[in-house]
Amino acid sequence: MVDLAGKPSVASGQESFSCHVCRAIVDSFEGLNDNDLEPCLGDVKSIRAAPCPHHAGLLKDELWRLGPVEDCDSGLLGLIRGRRSKTIFLTLDGEEHQDSQDESGEDDGDGGSDDEESSGDDDDSDTYNSTDQLALVHRQDIPDHQGKAKLVDSEWLDVNTVRGWIETCERDHPNCRDSGLWPSEDSIRPNYLIDVIDRRLVLGDHATGDYVALSYIWGQAKTLRTMAGTLGQLLESGAFRNEEFGKQIPKTVKDAMGIVSCLGMRYLWVDALCIVQDDREQLGLELGRMPGIYASASFTIVAANGADASHGLPGFKGTSSPRSLHQVTVKLAGSEMLVVTPPIPRSSGSAAYRKLQIPYHQRAWTFQEYQFASRKLTFQGNTAFWRCSQAEWWEDLHQAPGMDTPEVQESEGILKIRAPVLSFLSHMILEFNQKSLSFPEDAASAFTGLQNVLGSRVFPGGLLYGLPICFLEIALLWCPRSDIHRRVPTKKQESDEAIPKSLPSWSWLGWHGNVAFPDDCEFAAYSGGSFEEREGFVSPVTEWCTVTSPSSGCSDKQALVPGWSVWRKEAQKGDSLAPEGWERQDFEEGQLEPGDKGGLPRYTPQFSFEIESFAAASRQSSLVPRLLHWYPIPVSSGKSGEATVHQSAYISCRTERAFLYGGSRMGALEPPRLQLLDEKGGLAGYLQLHNEGELEQFQTTETPGKRVELVSIAKGYTGRLSGGHKVPEVEGDGSLRFRDCLFVLWVEWNDGVAFRRGSGVVTLEGWNETCGKDFCDLVLG
Repeated sequence: MVDLAGKPSVASGQESFSCHVCRAIVDSFEGLNDNDLEPCLGDVKSIRAAPCPHHAGLLKDELWRLGPVEDCDSGLLGLIRGRRSKTIFLTLDGEEHQDSQDESGEDDGDGGSDDEESSGDDDDSDTYNSTDQLALVHRQDIPDHQGKAKLVDSEWLDVNTVRGWIETCERDHPNCRDSGLWPSEDSIRPNYLIDVIDRRLVLGDHATGDYVALSYIWGQAKTLRTMAGTLGQLLESGAFRNEEFGKQIPKTVKDAMGIVSCLGMRYLWVDALCIVQDDREQLGLELGRMPGIYASASFTIVAANGADASHGLPGFKGTSSPRSLHQVTVKLAGSEMLVVTPPIPRSSGSAAYRKLQIPYHQRAWTFQEYQFASRKLTFQGNTAFWRCSQAEWWEDLHQAPGMDTPEVQESEGILKIRAPVLSFLSHMILEFNQKSLSFPEDAASAFTGLQNVLGSRVFPGGLLYGLPICFLEIALLWCPRSDIHRRVPTKKQESDEAIPKSLPSWSWLGWHGNVAFPDDCEFAAYSGGSFEEREGFVSPVTEWCTVTSPSSGCSDKQALVPGWSVWRKEAQKGDSLAPEGWERQDFEEGQLEPGDKGGLPRYTPQFSFEIESFAAASRQSSLVPRLLHWYPIPVSSGKSGEATVHQSAYISCRTERAFLYGGSRMGALEPPRLQLLDEKGGLAGYLQLHNEGELEQFQTTETPGKRVELVSIAKGYTGRLSGGHKVPEVEGDGSLRFRDCLFVLWVEWNDGVAFRRGSGVVTLEGWNETCGKDFCDLVLG
């Protein structure tokens, strides 16, 4: 260990340090380059016996995670500090602390924040006790003081702090409300707003001034909802003071009304009250406008605490109940102070924050609200913080200018960039599709607003049940990344509902779990992964249309026109131009990162394309990798939030089908991937199952295995059936690395409708040699 007893103090202007232990702790917060700094502060007995009156605070029971240390006289007291951390941990008998830093997740590449560090009290560590995270309290009287923590009131949030956040944001961030997908010129006005002064509903167009939106969990709390029969009464002055209505308003909504008034604003939007809940037409329209309502609000109050609307927003004096925020502090010599910091990642865009089991962030309905709220005042875990596109401020942190830039979630990327790229959409649906719903069949409704925006502002042609029509065949072949299960409706079908409550099996919205669209190496140079996993899509094999029901005639059909294959063919022509938002250049292999060279398409392209904003960022910073594409997709240019395509649960085409047999499992992938065998038992392709439970039906004594019906979707090539051949180490014909194939869906029929059971690939040779191959009129439902 390193003894810092002789090290001069780094804090100028402070009171003289008479205690080397206190000084060593304070100095550890300085931005030193000693990544493995592990100063030994001395043994417990000596520290307790030293004349410094502050040492008792270092040993108090509530500081230590595994019990008192008072009796550990021979134990060595030390401290560790992470590589990027603004916090430290005190440790007892900590001889090897590198393990604790490695296990903290700091360098795992997933965007985790410093605050997810642990002190490493695992079985393999010599540290047998440690404190929680300790931060140095900032001192205004010392320039450039290293403290990052602030002391706050245990019961009440400082209202002036919140007002300061709003005022600073209004003054210094003129563009932070201008979302990439919902520009300020497209701002909308809700049909109804709550007037928190007159305590009633008002028409949105008649209300002057900005409004605040509330994002919260309804849960099981009894909630006043506006109905057609009560709308007139709720528009009367003082309606919400009426005992009949007032007692039905849950605490979270009441507190939000008070907070808006306390902050000097007048209007609040709350979905339960500002949408007529039994007006099906208005309800459908407002669900589609939801992103615009949150994007157009001055800011959104996010109620992240509690499982339902009865929890409230504690901590606003005069408005809500007091909170209970207990900051454990430790005084040090030199008028310095430490505070125990809650184990909450202080970046709401970080991977660590998303891993927290916060009820609000587990719900599908709140997902789009949070995504489109351009500025958020969040109440979480007895603390509050403000986040906009340019800053993130926490009430218990001191953040210097330039140190408060928010981290952007991957799922937010497509909203900021407006790039019609399937991999960006995959990040969003991966996060959305694992969230919970009280009624599973509501998944499509909970995604409606996002879908309308993505269809009108990003993907040309719109989205159909979450699938971009411009990539229809590729999107139909979405695949599970872990076990997924069918969403089964729990509500009774109403007789006048044309659209079935059961979500279509061909859409990822019909399944709950981790899903993603295929990585197409004909479209982009995707990094990572082995050659054997590379696949490319070349052309469709049929034409698709929507139908209103399985028995619909031709008059009810609406053609679906994907454009990906046309854009792919045109892109490599010498006279082609890059559409708006893209730039084109002659391709050279030097443009690729060394690990991305396996991501080339089958034939080396003449041109590469980059999204302009990505290309600019890559030129400015070596930390931003280049993202090369082999053909561009024009960006949709409709008005934000307009529905671009009628949602039909049935799609139809005439395509070729064949019957093969499910064989043995391929590797240890989860969910399972099986061999597809021909009648003679020869390998013809592979079948991707949706979950582990489906393996049971393939455990049969029949030879060559369980018979499955496959329908052809698109042509392409695959490296997954290369027979174990390695990528050539010398230059040669890259086309020899792949096998021509058809991308297929495994389907089963019920009453004339085919339902997706899985996806897969069949080599073109295997398909052509299959017996019993024919054409079918396919209706997917």
